[in-house]
Amino acid sequence: MSEVLLERRFLTLQEAADELGVHYMTAYRYVRLGLMDADKIGGTWKVSPDAVAAFRAGSVRSPVAAGERAPWSERLESRLVAGDARGAWGVIEAAMAAGKELDQVYLEILTPAMVSIGERWSTGELD
Repeated sequence: MSEVLLERRFLTLQEAADELGVHYMTAYRYVRLGLMDADKIGGTWKVSPDAVAAFRAGSVRSPVAAGERAPWSERLESRLVAGDARGAWGVIEAAMAAGKELDQVYLEILTPAMVSIGERWSTGELD
């Protein structure tokens, strides 16, 4: 696939931030916390227009309503699948800053994420 076609199919992180009307670092935080899907391609974060639309439509929500559990495990899984070690660690740090204890991180966040990745791998969804 030509690099020109690849560039047309994805937005840069700055373009995604502009689309959302937020600062670049806010969009970067959304990606690092697994709130908005993005992939690192050639050292640059690329965001699909569908990911921006899903975020804007509320399919992926940044704030968590009172009494609602944050989707830490899903966010961690997203960062692990993307190969984003720093972002995965950011999800763990954010969960702990939100009050999760270490045993909760292992049992409620890390384990479910790894089980899901294993199941997705075994069914051929991931390679």
